[in-house]
Amino acid sequence: MSRKIGIVSMNYDHWEMGQILASIERNGYEADLIDPRKTILNLEEIYQKEARYKSILGRVERPVLQSGLIILKDLELRGEKVINNSRAIQYGQNKWYTSMLLAKMNIRHPKTICSYTNHAKDIIDQIKDFKYPIVFKPISGGRGEGVSRACCFEEAVEIITVLSNCNVPFYIQEFIHKKDEKGYFDYRVFVVGNEVIGSIRREASENNWKTNICNGGTARKMKMNCELAELAIQAAKAIDADVAGVDIIDSDEGYNVLEVNICPLFRGLYDATGINPAETIGKLLCS
Repeated sequence: MSRKIGIVSMNYDHWEMGQILASIERNGYEADLIDPRKTILNLEEIYQKEARYKSILGRVERPVLQSGLIILKDLELRGEKVINNSRAIQYGQNKWYTSMLLAKMNIRHPKTICSYTNHAKDIIDQIKDFKYPIVFKPISGGRGEGVSRACCFEEAVEIITVLSNCNVPFYIQEFIHKKDEKGYFDYRVFVVGNEVIGSIRREASENNWKTNICNGGTARKMKMNCELAELAIQAAKAIDADVAGVDIIDSDEGYNVLEVNICPLFRGLYDATGINPAETIGKLLCS
């Protein structure tokens, strides 16, 4: 039996990746790094259908999404066991794909539209009954990059006019916000192998509405409840993810899933709680 674990990723210098590599080594396996920018595929290996790895972790980032998906599918067709397979990566790296699958599973999600048109008037017609504020996001993106907020219809029209001239699809969503004396906050719940292994409350910095840790947000230890945990597990299942960071926010109607992150960073969780998802990920890959 192979003593190798494959990892399809381009970011081997991230802290999270270093932790995963160390966990694999502690479990007695050797990691084989498969960089989508440096890989050659051979059709004969699909014909042979001979697995070379104990398992493979798909941690494909957006800059190499297309090549990464092809490599994961190639490995799957060879008979390899892939954790966060090509379907999960495809679904999780596209916000609209994620939204559709959450809706299919009847998981509460903010009111959302996705625009593939450059006709601003058509887009404006679609948001006339939205409640404000609303947020604009790129279809594929993370860490709060490229995200903007409109607090009224007039601001939304200005943003739509600009975005519609860029000839790229974008995502419009009602801004469900939870705020207390510390400011805006939400929850990030980490799911590995259909189990919740940890969670944090993410708090936006002063005078900011984005809770992303990389944008100055703060991770706080929190108490998990059964409803929140089950919702996160169902959201991860909706996109076929074995490893995910599920962003959830509370509202007057109950919990809403905002996003399902397929390549979640977890330094914030570790610093706030001492829980290291890499340990569970390593065990899952080596089991």
